[in-house]
Amino acid sequence: MGSKTSSSTRAKPFIFFLLFLSSSLFFTVLTFRPKPNLINTHGLQHQAKISNGFNLIANEFKGKNVKVGLVNIVGDRIEATYRLLGLSESKTETVKVRFDHVSKDLTWRDFFPERIDEDEKWAPPKCPEILLPRKEDYEDLDVVIARTPCDKVKENKGIRDVFRLQVNLVVANLVVRNGWISPDVNRTVYAVFIGSCEPMVEIFRCDDLVMHQGDHWVYKPELRRLKQKVLMPFGSCQLAPSYAQTGQEVWRNFMSESGQQKHSITLHHHKKAYATVLHSSEAYVCGAIALAQSIIQSNSTKDLVLLADHSISSKSIRGLRAAGWKIKRIRNPFAKKGSYNEWNYSKLRVWQLIEYDKVIFIDADLLVLKNIDKFFVHPQVSAATNNMMIFNSGVMVIEPSLCTFKELLSKSFKLESYNGGEQGFLNEAFTWWHRLPTKLNQLKIFDESNNEKHEIAEDSYTMQYLGLKPWMCYKDYDCNWDKLDHHQFASDSAHKRWWQVFEAMPKYLQPYCGLTKEMDARIRKWRGMARRASLADGHWRIKVEDPRQHHFVDYLRDANSQEVWRNFMSESGQQKHSITLHHHKKAYATVLHSSEAYVCGAIALAQSIIQSNSTKDLVLLADHSISSKSIRGLRAAGWKIKRIKRIRNPFAKKGSYNEWNYSKLRVWQLIEYDKVIFIDADLLVLKNIDKFFVHPQVSAATNNMMIFNSGVMVIEPSLCTFKELLSKSFKLESYNGGEQGFLNEAFTWWHRLPTKLNQLKIFDESNNEKHEIAEDSYTMQYLGLKPWMCYKDYDCNWDKLDHHQFASDSAHKRWWQVFEAMPKYLQPYCGLTKEMDARIRKWRGMARRASLADGHWRIKVEDPRQHHFVDYLRDANS
Repeated sequence: MGSKTSSSTRAKPFIFFLLFLSSSLFFTVLTFRPKPNLINTHGLQHQAKISNGFNLIANEFKGKNVKVGLVNIVGDRIEATYRLLGLSESKTETVKVRFDHVSKDLTWRDFFPERIDEDEKWAPPKCPEILLPRKEDYEDLDVVIARTPCDKVKENKGIRDVFRLQVNLVVANLVVRNGWISPDVNRTVYAVFIGSCEPMVEIFRCDDLVMHQGDHWVYKPELRRLKQKVLMPFGSCQLAPSYAQTGQEVWRNFMSESGQQKHSITLHHHKKAYATVLHSSEAYVCGAIALAQSIIQSNSTKDLVLLADHSISSKSIRGLRAAGWKIKRIRNPFAKKGSYNEWNYSKLRVWQLIEYDKVIFIDADLLVLKNIDKFFVHPQVSAATNNMMIFNSGVMVIEPSLCTFKELLSKSFKLESYNGGEQGFLNEAFTWWHRLPTKLNQLKIFDESNNEKHEIAEDSYTMQYLGLKPWMCYKDYDCNWDKLDHHQFASDSAHKRWWQVFEAMPKYLQPYCGLTKEMDARIRKWRGMARRASLADGHWRIKVEDPRQHHFVDYLRDANSQEVWRNFMSESGQQKHSITLHHHKKAYATVLHSSEAYVCGAIALAQSIIQSNSTKDLVLLADHSISSKSIRGLRAAGWKIKRIKRIRNPFAKKGSYNEWNYSKLRVWQLIEYDKVIFIDADLLVLKNIDKFFVHPQVSAATNNMMIFNSGVMVIEPSLCTFKELLSKSFKLESYNGGEQGFLNEAFTWWHRLPTKLNQLKIFDESNNEKHEIAEDSYTMQYLGLKPWMCYKDYDCNWDKLDHHQFASDSAHKRWWQVFEAMPKYLQPYCGLTKEMDARIRKWRGMARRASLADGHWRIKVEDPRQHHFVDYLRDANS
């Protein structure tokens, strides 16, 4: 017991010593902790609170030495940031990045001047110099950390701080220089910003933001896009180059071709589209139709997408067939209720088109005068200047992104607009932009001192029709001449150019550009005032012959307005801010493969569907045997093109006609659609068949007995169904050696549609001596020799005795009526080749020598195509 007491007594001083030492250490920590005003360390009280985004960096370099470059960090203690990023100081090498700061005398206006010598008549325009660090001084960086200058931030204005621009460009250059090795080989380099304001969203995309916590912003940039940014001029003081100038680099091809997945139905991962928006009124429906036609006539190969709100009737949507998207409107928070600009922030919806990598937005009062596809190569935001530091949002290259869209929505309640509209707002949201030539957005406004005749420049890419729009005037002359205060917007040559596009568009589209009674009354009023004032230009003297003055239209009338349930089916259950109202999208589809022989048939099929007033998408799957020249024609006809790889029929002989006809199975890959009606390319739609989309898979007309005809069938796209069909294609035999026999084995239980939905062009003379087509037929499948493979004058199936069952004058005539109604620029795709002509002449001679009783060989041939042959295989872009 004694020894125990003695030991306890000796331990007491030691315990008091430990307590004293602990207290001293505690006060030491409080005294010498890092100053809180240097780095925001929110959330660092415990390691478990470090976010996944920050853990990503720690995991990326786990156990490795990390090299960090510090930009604009002078005297800061960076340890807290390292802890936040999960970096060990013992394994971190820090390098301070040195660069000469941009002159304080330089302002944003120096980098965004009102005018530059775009044509380089005197000398190439130059930008003020922004010095960047030398590459060789800062190699092998893994992380770049920068303090963002935030002293010039105003809550309701975009930031225009030249030093802030320099810091962001320094970081971007360091990331690209250290990360980019080759188009297919990149190193991971992170960019970290510290500051109370965000980095420049124009350079560092929100899509690349790994984590934002407090004053820390961490990015893992996509180097392809960032590389393009650092190759751009410092501002609009120079035109943005159309290619990467440094070393003639290959990023342009890489952006569109690299990293495609095997077996993907869509080869274009980096899809591009033109887009416009219609909202609140139908006044610009005609303008949008003309815009689409002008793009098509320029031989563009890109998609056309139109965003329309509920003010655009289904009748007008049919006219705007090239695209059919609808969206919910977003209200301009600074506009008065009922004002002209109340809903013009709806343009922000284009950022929701995330199925596209690049979009060129074009206002609906523009006309494309020549192909502008080459401008898709430019980054966001690229546009022509309006004046001084301002870009014109009437034509602009943007990069769709949901997070950008959300940011813009958020900022729309904070940033003020200089003009009260979306253009002013966008100029505050994107203060750093890339200058495109003025002729890309040529405004129809004239200074008489420089251009007395108000002529449009021959090298203009587009024309934006300011003032009174062409379709709101008589065709005979520009009615802006009738208003003295509108003379600056008047131009005979620009007016004439618009009406040339009108004349070239299909006849069935032209009524959408009709006059209303109100428009006609307004024109007559202005014309009368001009006459009474005897305006010197004298346009009021021109005799009006515009036929539209005798046939007025009413934009508000819609034959389908009573069918409320149809709208409900496509619009109910929408998510807030969802761009696509059609959750159950439907499309017509066809396939072209192995030969261009059916290109004309597919063009006629598309035109017949459009002429039937269908509102559905048209999708054509084409393999690489279809040339880019033919793709342009198919695109102009109304098809959305998806490139595919052919699928071989495993039971077909090599080189046989049915070797690749299992390619039709690709339609099950169209999973962006709920229902698809597949139609063979040798069919014609004679009247609207949209109502058949309501049927389930597989619905088709009968061929005979238990067999359905796969020439027209309703299917429901599904990737698992597609995989199952591929698997079964090696097991199930086909009664006819083709895909129809196989599909009848794969889908033994199917749903019968009326025969007239797939009316075969085959006749039994005992029942139909004249071979007339039935008036109630929905479609006609042209068996035997196809109409475009014969002379226009008569069905050449009559010239072959064994083809008489396929011959029909009325069916032949009906096909050529569709041909005559299609735009003139599509008709050459249905030309004759020398081989086709020789074959027809051979059969015609044989019929003449045999004196076939039907006597068609006696008909005089006047088909003009016999004098101008085409070559399907020739392609300027091959």
